[in-house]
Amino acid sequence: LKGAADARVKVEQQRAADRESILVSEAFAERDRADIAEARYEHAETEIESLKKLVTSLQDKFKTSAGADFNDTYEEVMQEEIECMREAYEARLKKSTDAMSELRRRHGIEMKAAREKAQRRR
Repeated sequence: LKGAADARVKVEQQRAADRESILVSEAFAERDRADIAEARYEHAETEIESLKKLVTSLQDKFKTSAGADFNDTYEEVMQEEIECMREAYEARLKKSTDAMSELRRRHGIEMKAAREKAQRRR
């Protein structure tokens, strides 16, 4: 009877170790996804800065090559376009930031659960 109980304990310990291994690998996968989201966020910020520089360059170019009336009209149109682009990028950045926050939150929960489970086994 004691041998059967010992065997059952060993089986349960192995199952717990296997589950812990799965949880740890899932936690690493979540961390990787969070890193990817963060890299996308940084890339989007870089792209925004690049577009701002391009717009400024184009504005300067058109100011020197066109008359004052055209510049005023052009600047108004470009300002509207820039505003639309900025709003679109801000929406994308917010979505990426929210997704990254959610991944970090789930990662923390899973890591906490894995630690608690490991402590209960001790």
